[in-house]
Amino acid sequence: MLWHFRAQYRNLNFRFSWRAPLTGLAIFLIWIASALWAGHASSSTMGASVAALSPAARIAWIVFRVAAAVLTVPLAEELAFRGYIARRLITRDFDELPFRSLTFLPMAISSVAFGLMHGHNWIVGIVAGLAFAAVLRSKGRFGDAFAAHATANLLLAVWVLSRGDWTQW
Repeated sequence: MLWHFRAQYRNLNFRFSWRAPLTGLAIFLIWIASALWAGHASSSTMGASVAALSPAARIAWIVFRVAAAVLTVPLAEELAFRGYIARRLITRDFDELPFRSLTFLPMAISSVAFGLMHGHNWIVGIVAGLAFAAVLRSKGRFGDAFAAHATANLLLAVWVLSRGDWTQW
């Protein structure tokens, strides 16, 4: 679907301010602090499964997994939750609604839906959704939400790969 609608992305402003990566860093720190506090560093078979792959397959898996986490997932989720749901709750003609016109209730509802998709991390997911919506609304640029989300996911990928904390993926 992302590929099919790629021509529509020209209508989105992908520029971002310094606040976007800073927001992503804050969300990453909250995510990790929450996981450490809650003891979610439990066992995961993903690390063993990845280690069992051949070296070439392991590298390919990691490259595709990181690319998905940093590019595809933030794009799809920001388009769905902030680009569509939050604006659709305000008007049927959501494409015409500027991101700066988002109000708290639609931002909160879309953030709750976003959070619920994140399993046992649902509370932090809601906080992340609110933060991504806030940075989007502040400048009115899709790029701010995308960059914040991508930054959080990139830092999480670095955490997982450097610490072997596969439960965070």
